[in-house]
Amino acid sequence: MGNCLTYCYNCCPNWIYTLCDVVKLCPADNDSLNEMEKGTLTTPQKDKPVTDQDEPTGPLEPPDQDEPTSQSNNPKTYKPITEQDDNEQPDDQPKTVDTDKVIDKPPADQLVMKAPLINYGSVPNERYALHAPSSRDHDNEDDFLVHNDSFSVYLCVLDGHDGRNAVEFVKKYLQSNHLVVSQSDSCKDIIEKCIKDADAEFFKSIEQFLAEKSSIQDRIPKEMKSYEAQMRFPNEVARLQELDVHISGGCTAVIAVITKKRLYVANVGDSRAVLVYQEHDQPALHVKQLSEDHGVENEAELKRLSDLELDPEQLIRAGRLGTQENTRSIGDYSIKGGYKDVDVICHATDEPGISTPHVTSVEINPSFKYLILMTDGVYKTLEAVGQHTRGNDTIAHMINDYITEHGINGAAFKILENICQTQYNLYQTSASENPRSDIAVANRKRDDMTLVIYQFT
Repeated sequence: MGNCLTYCYNCCPNWIYTLCDVVKLCPADNDSLNEMEKGTLTTPQKDKPVTDQDEPTGPLEPPDQDEPTSQSNNPKTYKPITEQDDNEQPDDQPKTVDTDKVIDKPPADQLVMKAPLINYGSVPNERYALHAPSSRDHDNEDDFLVHNDSFSVYLCVLDGHDGRNAVEFVKKYLQSNHLVVSQSDSCKDIIEKCIKDADAEFFKSIEQFLAEKSSIQDRIPKEMKSYEAQMRFPNEVARLQELDVHISGGCTAVIAVITKKRLYVANVGDSRAVLVYQEHDQPALHVKQLSEDHGVENEAELKRLSDLELDPEQLIRAGRLGTQENTRSIGDYSIKGGYKDVDVICHATDEPGISTPHVTSVEINPSFKYLILMTDGVYKTLEAVGQHTRGNDTIAHMINDYITEHGINGAAFKILENICQTQYNLYQTSASENPRSDIAVANRKRDDMTLVIYQFT
């Protein structure tokens, strides 16, 4: 994936369209996502004049601020469980492309964006051990897409679970379908439709497995206990388990579309989009979450589920909806078409899991510094470390501090590496004193982490 952007521009010029046509994503696959990744794209400006920055519409409402993340002084060295691809070139310089060779000249009346600065990185999950090598629970189930042309930028982060079935399907679907970008509010409707269509198409892709599962279940008496079914119908039960591998799985998604004048964000699940901005001549950074976490901690989601006659207190105690942490997602048959088979949610009056995204848009103004897209592994790991309780503020300050000193090149990977190092040191120190301490238990493992940074220019 580290070469995805170069591949897109140098090998697939037919995939690049103007704003008045469509934005289409790079068809490069993602075989290297299981390894630690990094990448930077800097696109040179065209010879066309760039229009002046839009007038600000007033500052966004700033949330309460946290202090910047302090760096660990622990001398222990964290060694990742996978090494960087030896064939990957160091990211000392931004990757550049000659856009005049692959992008049509814009119409005279078209708004042309300044060259974007984008950096991204991903690291796999890890389970730490005291005085022993770390291990991995599963392959990296995160994924991401980055695309830009002269008129818009398209960013997407996906966080898969229960395997990579859904995340790989959704990525391919987003790559092969048009996302029409305009500077009107209709873009919000288009992004919403794109996510809901991806969910519908995923379930179409597993229809044959669902039909076979239903046929087998019809042959097993509904009142029969599971252990009895195992004894009397061993072949059928074994086949049902095989089918579950194909049927299970889902993913969160957070998508950002950036045009010259507006920023659009849509999400399902708990992957986040966070805007960082700074008022003129003011030292304080302001952090605003543009996405919405879809889980049982969300009061609006609890109200929606309560309207389906589910017990909100029971959901809060469980910390999840049936078998899933997210109440909105792409895929996840167990909380959608198959919810009747899940004891805790089987009495709901309708499918409790949905794919309707939260969608918002803001007018871009000169105070904007960064847009951050990240999976929950990033901010939850920061919160588990315990240095701060607000992962959004912590990652915002880490990004700003790094880019202020070093620039955006390599920022995402270095920041993720720093988070890994800090948590590793904390676990080793706390587990050496008491392996059952709250700090040791909270930091003995972490999820996949993916981070995409867009710097406004």
